Amino acid sequence: MKMATSIVAMLLTLTACGSWPQFAASPRSNTSDVWPTLLPIGDIAGASNDQSSQSAARALSARAAALRARAQIMRQSVPDQDAFEALRARLAR
Repeated sequence: MKMATSIVAMLLTLTACGSWPQFAASPRSNTSDVWPTLLPIGDIAGASNDQSSQSAARALSARAAALRARAQIMRQSVPDQDAFEALRARLAR
C-alpha cells in the first residue's frame, strides 16, 4: 500500500512539472485591467436622486436583506432528517 501511494505521488509530481499547451491562459488574465471596487449597499442606495434609481436601490436593499436572511437560515445546525427537510422547505420559499 505504501508503495502504491509513493507511485501515485511521484506521477502527480511529474504531471505537475509538465507543460500543458492546450490549456492556454485565460484571455483576461493577460490584461492590466483593474478589479472593480466593491461598495457597501448603503453607499449605493444613498447615491441616487431620481425616482427610478431610488426604486432600484430599494430593490437592491431588499434583495440584500433576503440574502442575509437566507444565509442566517443556512447557518443553523441540523440534528436529524426531519430538521433538514424543514430547513429545505424554508429555503424553497
